[in-house]
Formats: sequence, structure tokens, C-alpha cells
Amino acid sequence: MSPAGPGSTGGDAPAALRTVELEIGGMTCASCAARVEKKLNRMPGVEASVNYATEKARVALPAGTREVALSVRGDGAGGWLRAVLRVDGAARPLTFAERVGFTGWRRLTAPVPPGARELALERVYVAQTDPARRVAGALDLAALEALVPPALPAGPLAVDEPRDPALGPGTAGGARTGRVAVVAAAHVRAGQPRGREVLRRALREALAAGAQHVLLAGDVVGSPGRAGTAADADAAREVLAAELGGSGAGWSWLPGDGEAGTGAAAAPRRLELAGTRYLLLDATGGSLRTAGFAQLPWLRAELDAAAATSSVTGVVVVASRGPGAGAGDLADPDEVELLRSWAARWREATGGRAALVGRADGPVPVVTRREGVLEVAVARAAAADGAAGGWTLLTVDADAAEAPRAAALRRGGDDGWLRVHARPLGAVVRRRARTAR
Repeated sequence: MSPAGPGSTGGDAPAALRTVELEIGGMTCASCAARVEKKLNRMPGVEASVNYATEKARVALPAGTREVALSVRGDGAGGWLRAVLRVDGAARPLTFAERVGFTGWRRLTAPVPPGARELALERVYVAQTDPARRVAGALDLAALEALVPPALPAGPLAVDEPRDPALGPGTAGGARTGRVAVVAAAHVRAGQPRGREVLRRALREALAAGAQHVLLAGDVVGSPGRAGTAADADAAREVLAAELGGSGAGWSWLPGDGEAGTGAAAAPRRLELAGTRYLLLDATGGSLRTAGFAQLPWLRAELDAAAATSSVTGVVVVASRGPGAGAGDLADPDEVELLRSWAARWREATGGRAALVGRADGPVPVVTRREGVLEVAVARAAAADGAAGGWTLLTVDADAAEAPRAAALRRGGDDGWLRVHARPLGAVVRRRARTAR
């Protein structure tokens, strides 16, 4: 399921629209309403009008909405988070959480009845289910989204290669002991709120998904085709400190073209989690050797060390550019062949698993496999045209992390070690509201 935004309806015909009606407090004049309306209309796929007199905003969204998503910072007080949804003129209750027993940010979703012609979210509120209790608290609400499924293209469908089993579902349930969020191409720029908001939302969703570590896989700052500045890097660091500080999750920032000259990112370095060793490289400019020739002997030594460590059952080599054939991949075919051969030999010699991770050209991850080695291209957080993108969650299975299933590791086989979960980011239709009780 993908977020509402450009391209979600397919073809060249204009998309049918649905309407979300929001109450907006704190406006003191018509200029306030004009500023709010201008901000909303800057968002991809959004047409908005704001009425100062009624303190309401009407936001048109593409038809086909299946879910409404809301980012919530809980207070742990156990309130019932509900909304009033008006479907074709009839009011219906909508539940985001029966009990807000959590603290910190989480992304909550609620289903929307299918087939509605008009849709309006009138208000969001907190109810107390126990009449004997009187609890004071507050919830922070952010990033209201309407999610629609992707449209199928017109005409006959091309026959694709079978879906690789490592490309997991959008959510990661079950016993997955290692959870690493990969966020790439957020394009944070000082003085421009969009990139900061993209990064902020991706980090909040990553924490809500249980990520133990966040990998920033290049181009977190700057803009497509242009490197960032020190001020851009400072703006990104402010978001990282605000969202990850005190969360217990670690983070690493890999250099990409956007980080060139900013000093914001560092590689190579090593990370180990749940029996899997992540080796992080610098691919600025499209070449590992140009970015830092010493990385290649370092990588060779790290692979040898991992092979000699019994607790390591898999290795993942990560860079802002991967071994694929896309415009955003490594430009030197010799380096591509070197990475692939080293990963395949490591796998054959140890009986473990290996993966090469780079960045995709689009908003969804891509998974392929060569000689039993996974090649993963993670999603872009912000598309080059400003449309909404996504982030990627990498998870490791508990049993597979402890004891490799050698029978499944034949060429082309899969033992459930690594799963790649696509997590789309939708258009933000309300920056922040506060619900108190």
C-alpha cells in the first residue's frame, strides 16, 4: 500500500478526489489562514482551502483511500484514541488505538470503509473507558496521512521475475531479533522544512517499528545533483538529536554525494547486531576507490575477520551506491565485480549469508540475488521530483541468526535470514496538533 500522492492513480487522467476536513486552532487573523493554506498546498497531491471564520481546513486527497495513518506520541495513560469519520455524509466512529498504553512516537493506522464517494475526518479525540478514573494527560499528534493502494497500469501486464522471498511484507512481525532502519535521500536543507519533516517522520516510524539502529545511507542533506552545506548538516543533526536522543537506538551516517564537503558522515565502520555484521562504506562520487582507496583493504580484512568469528553468521555490506545498473549505483564495473566476488566467496567459504545494500532510484526497495548473495536497493525517502518516498526496514530472523540452515543455503536458496520491508512515507496533511484531556 502506498501513500497518497502524485502517480498513485496511474495514467494521465486527473484523479478523483476525496475530502478530509480538519479543525485548526490558534489562527488569529486571515493572514494566518493564508499561511496555513499555502503550506498545505505545497505538499504533493494536496489541494487545500482554509477558512479563518470556521477554523477548518478542507484537504482534497486521491480516491481509493483504504487507511488513515496518524503519528502519535503517547503519554502511557491508557486513553482510547478515536476520531469521527464522515463517510458519504454519515458519521462513523474510527479507532486509532483502544488503549494508548505506550510512550514515545508510534504510527497508528485505521481502516476506511471501501467505496466511499466523500470522506471527511472531522475530529480526533481521547476517551476514558473507565468512569471511575480521572486521568490528566496529553498526546502529540503529527503526520496525518491517507493511504491508497498502487494503481495497475493500463493494458497487458508484463511478466516479472518471481518475487524474491527476502522482500518481506510492509510490517515486520514475529521473532525478528535484529532490526535496522535504512533512510536514504531525505535531502535536508537549512531553511526549507520539507526535508527535515521527511527525515523526522522516517525516524519516528523507524522507532515505532522497533529499529535498534538507523543507517543514514547518503544524501540525507543537499538536493538532487547538488551537495549540501554545513548549515544543511546542522539542520539534519538537530532532527537526529530531537528524534533519536534518549531513544536507545543507535545511528550511523554513511556519506553520499549530498554529504561531500560537509564533514557530516564517516565511513568505513563496522556494526554488529544479532549475529550479522554490517560493514559500512563511503561511495561518494560513485566510486569506493575515489572516495577512499583504503576502504578496499579494510573491507577485505573485515570479511576475513568475520569469517574467523564463530558468532558472525552473516555480513551486510552497505554504501550509498550499490552494485546494480541504475543511475544511482556504483559507476566502476570493476568495483561492482569485486564486491560481488568477495561476497560470494565469503558465503561459499563460511556457509554463512551475505548481502550487498545500496540505494534504489525510486520510492520502494528492490531485491535480487546472485550466486546466493542478496542485492538490496533501499528506498529513497524523497523522490527527485519532490514526491513522497519511503524508508526500508532490514530484519534478521532469531533462529537463522543463531544457527544457519545449511540445506537452504544452496545457490538461490533462502533460509529466512534477512527480510527487507518497504515502508512508504505519505504526504503530511497536518504538521502537529495537541489533544489534551
